[in-house]
Amino acid sequence: MMTDWAVPPDLPSGRRSTGFCARARPFGMGVWAATAAAVAMAVLNCAAEILREGSLLGWRDLPRMALWYALVWSFFAFAWGVLNALRSGARHSTGAAAAPWLGFPFYLAAWLCILGYVNLYWLPVLFSVQSLAWTLLLILCASLGYWAGRRLASFRLTERGLARVTGALALVMMAAFIGGAIWRKPMPPGREAPSAVLTKTAPNVLLITLDAVRPDHLGFYGYPRSTSPNLDRLASEGMVFLHAYAPSSYTMESAPSLFTSTYPSRHGLHSFSDSLPRSLPFLPEVFHSLGYRTAVFSTIRNISPVYGFGRGVDDFFGRAVDPMSATLASHFLDRLSLKGLPLLSGLCRALLGISMELFGTEDRIQTEDPLVITEKVSSWIGEGEGRPFFIYLHYRGGHSDYTPPAPYDTMFAAPSPDPPVSSYPRGKPSFPPFTAASPLEDRARASMISQYDGEIRQHDDAIGRLLDFLERSGLAQNTIVLVTAVHGEEFYEHGGWGHGQSLHDELIHVPMVWRVPGINAPSGRVDQLVSLIDVFPTLCSLCNVPAADGPQLPFEGQDLTSLLSGSGNPGNRDYVYAELHQGGHQAQALRTVSHKAIRVKYGRKTARLLFDLSRDPGELYPVSQGEMDTRERLFRALEELNRRACPGHPLR
Repeated sequence: MMTDWAVPPDLPSGRRSTGFCARARPFGMGVWAATAAAVAMAVLNCAAEILREGSLLGWRDLPRMALWYALVWSFFAFAWGVLNALRSGARHSTGAAAAPWLGFPFYLAAWLCILGYVNLYWLPVLFSVQSLAWTLLLILCASLGYWAGRRLASFRLTERGLARVTGALALVMMAAFIGGAIWRKPMPPGREAPSAVLTKTAPNVLLITLDAVRPDHLGFYGYPRSTSPNLDRLASEGMVFLHAYAPSSYTMESAPSLFTSTYPSRHGLHSFSDSLPRSLPFLPEVFHSLGYRTAVFSTIRNISPVYGFGRGVDDFFGRAVDPMSATLASHFLDRLSLKGLPLLSGLCRALLGISMELFGTEDRIQTEDPLVITEKVSSWIGEGEGRPFFIYLHYRGGHSDYTPPAPYDTMFAAPSPDPPVSSYPRGKPSFPPFTAASPLEDRARASMISQYDGEIRQHDDAIGRLLDFLERSGLAQNTIVLVTAVHGEEFYEHGGWGHGQSLHDELIHVPMVWRVPGINAPSGRVDQLVSLIDVFPTLCSLCNVPAADGPQLPFEGQDLTSLLSGSGNPGNRDYVYAELHQGGHQAQALRTVSHKAIRVKYGRKTARLLFDLSRDPGELYPVSQGEMDTRERLFRALEELNRRACPGHPLR
């Protein structure tokens, strides 16, 4: 597509451009080139997204994608204009023909964007043999395409010729847009509405998740620091599940599992380019169909209507999200912005900011302060019309950058002369057992944990205010309250920090406490293994939603009502299952009471790890010999569960 846009040939005598026009002409060529490149890249990006089933973007997004690419490529337009101006001066001064190779770097830049996208989404690791082979193949295709373009088009494409090329691309874009507006993707067969009749005594539902909060940092799980006095009070009034696990260690995968009662490989939401399929049941949608008032309060961009979380939600209070962040150009700019190059990083951040201003959704929660969010929730409840409500509230919890405000920043400060850690330590990511992050000194780690505990206490105080509001308003006696987390957090237990890099217990073991009015069971603790995918069917059972029969509500989780009432075992579950999909890093884990099997794939490397939790609860020493029967049994079960979780997509 991008031929050698050199200075147009000399005009006939008497029409030769001189002065300002002659100097401006090369810059105009650069603008045309950037526009043509933008449209072509938008078409390519749309095509690539449509090939990815469940993608966020489609043909309807082509116009704004073309505009976004035009903004990105306008940066290159100026450089193109300078290059053409230099070539123009050289040609007129020496009479030499324009060097065809001068346009190739810009042509190759577009292909490098495509290479980055392909490596990010379809290939394992950037420098694996497979990725390198594909990269070389695509560079070869780019070179052949450039050569063919120069052969088919004139060596010196005029403004008129370039305008024709751009016009043709614009027509393609318009045709695709019109076709997308006319054509509607067929909706899945409609599910029958639940037959339950909403009554005035139907219970309210308050579902609270804390991001990156691990149970061993909460008082009612035995933590010595006073991080959770209000949650401790709630736990004393309800039922605590000691062995609750998330289906992933990453919010983008774990939260959809909570909402759909399916594993990540089934719902398919792994990255910011994905969207929840409408064929799956959705928790707020079920309660909305019963007549509940529904609201979602989300302090993070991962949980947004853009990714499909708005179904059945009357009021969605969330952070602004830019759908264009799913494009390959945004991925490319985002990575460049982190390189620390003063001019380039700043320019990339500025372009991403412009994209947010142009295409971003409404920002209905402009703060991460949990106390402010709690006031919004209380206000929304107070505006009700007497109907029962369903609220999903996602707090920031203990997420990075571990910067709680005063007085929480010094509430648990470790005795260290170092200042509190205000952000993640920088370094390469950790993908155990293959890689480890850059190490951190013990004093800095202790300071980081103190800040993390301060964030937990800040959110605990906010939850305490919300619980007090329910008491004062008389709603507590008829409101089911569930507090849990979508994943945990690692502090170098396995050579890394943060989350989303493994499936060890510090990342998937989550708190879970229920307070259910009307159940005649004493408060207590449950030792049985449970999962976040059990929340959906349990809430349906507690609120008299019809059972999950047939294709109506195809749950993969189990109803925990019998455990909440103290009447027995909910089923035959003797394990929990978790998955992680992070580009070239994939992992599956099967955990029983006594053992844990983890299968990890990182590029061409694959590891199968078995841990004996009775002797090694920290999962530090994989069983290398012996227990062959246990090993084979667990890994066979893991592979079978993976096939069942996502039919047609066997364990890779």
